[in-house]
Amino acid sequence: MELLNAQLDQRVESRTQEILQTNLFLDQAHRELKLQFLSAVKVFSNLLEMRSPHMGGHSRRVAELARWLARDMDVPEHEVNDIYIAALLHDIGKIGLNDHTLFTPIADLDGESRAALMKHPIKGQSTLMGLSELHGAARLIRHHHERYDGQGFPDGLIKNTIPRGSRILAVAEDYDELQQGWLAAKKLTEQEAMEFVQSASGKRYDPDVIAALPSALEKLKAAPREDERLLEVDALKPGMVVMRDLISPEGLLLVAREGVVTPHLIEHLQQPNHREHRVRVYVHKTRTAPYARPKESTR
Repeated sequence: MELLNAQLDQRVESRTQEILQTNLFLDQAHRELKLQFLSAVKVFSNLLEMRSPHMGGHSRRVAELARWLARDMDVPEHEVNDIYIAALLHDIGKIGLNDHTLFTPIADLDGESRAALMKHPIKGQSTLMGLSELHGAARLIRHHHERYDGQGFPDGLIKNTIPRGSRILAVAEDYDELQQGWLAAKKLTEQEAMEFVQSASGKRYDPDVIAALPSALEKLKAAPREDERLLEVDALKPGMVVMRDLISPEGLLLVAREGVVTPHLIEHLQQPNHREHRVRVYVHKTRTAPYARPKESTR
């Protein structure tokens, strides 16, 4: 009897190990599929950026801010994923629109161009409905131009009848577009864009999302992004593209975002006062740009 029990225990243990091993394989396969799926989403998101250089980085910036907003509002992680994907793809319905329609503030568009632009949330949803995994994100895209006061489009939804992810996406998108000059007559600074969206709290935007914006922006600025790396001064090379404003210990702007690392900048950062504060620079992981080389003296 003891032998029989021992054999039974051994079989149970063996079977348990097989189940655990199978689950590990399934978990690994699931993770790989999710990574492949997200890679495909990012390829789709690049289509518009290939369509126009003016849109470079817009979807990624909106997606990162939307994700931090969602997390700051304690949104469940599965919903955060839908929000992130929707943000990456929110402008996919604009493919086919001309530059004038894309980059003119909506208030300045003629009736035909404005009507074409206002169809893009529905076109975006329709584009993604062929994939069941994107149905949640597609719904958020449809409603990301609704307004909290019910004056938005395409369905005129009001307050909490608008999906939470769409309310988050609306703030993240407009905050970035205001700084690109696509919503107003001129480009706004970060502070001006913040003041604009805060002034429209309860009208255009959900007050809960606006309340979360300052904290989300702080966390976003502190977190490394997918397309950037943080380097010590000695690792900098001429031609690298700076991804965030570089401020000196005294509070002076040394080089603005999208500026280029030059030999002069590297030499300046190697001075003792910068060494003492261990200045580090966010640069693009792969992108480089030409820079003006100093002319050699002919004397």
